[in-house]
Amino acid sequence: MRRARCPWCGKKINFRADGRRCRKKVTPRYLVFAKCGQCDRYYGQAVYASKYMRTMFWLLIPVVIATFVFEMPWLLIFHLLLSLPAVWWIPFCRMDESERPIDTDSLPRYEAVFSGRGTLGKGQLCFLTDRFDEADALSVVSPLFIDSFDRKSGQTTWHFLYDHPQNLAYVAKRDFAVFDRHMNAAGEMSSVPVAIRLPAGAGLERVSRIPRE
Repeated sequence: MRRARCPWCGKKINFRADGRRCRKKVTPRYLVFAKCGQCDRYYGQAVYASKYMRTMFWLLIPVVIATFVFEMPWLLIFHLLLSLPAVWWIPFCRMDESERPIDTDSLPRYEAVFSGRGTLGKGQLCFLTDRFDEADALSVVSPLFIDSFDRKSGQTTWHFLYDHPQNLAYVAKRDFAVFDRHMNAAGEMSSVPVAIRLPAGAGLERVSRIPRE
């Protein structure tokens, strides 16, 4: 998902073609800033979206100092060689037209237990219909964006990628099937019960419970 699908609508993207739909003003040349051809929203790469790149950035100053103090130019070269390939690992995130990342922390989080083939990963999408790729953008129930996953227990935290009238029906279900990026059955999400993890500043401190079907 991190580079194959739009962080707004979840549809498959061609970031090179999408990049020609807008003009960069702030984003470095070697990073992506594009406009989705499906939902017409901006997305791209932000250096600080990657923990690895944040680490490499903060290491740059001590590396430069050490290079000149100890006269070891190879140290700086080695640091750059480690940094440049990592650009490809930076996930796509939501952006506005000013090329600034849009925070998604305010979106409600939900909890469930996943059981099925394989495991899930942070940033992965799970689909609620196997016809997602055939439908128009934002026209069917939203995919689930995986925020965290515990391999031992299957405990999963997720949020909906976008608002849709059918979303609440799935929140109210005790169990529902999910599909992988190839639209094959991946397993089942079970909520006993689902607990909404309310975003900070929502004005409610306790966990809410939703009636089950």
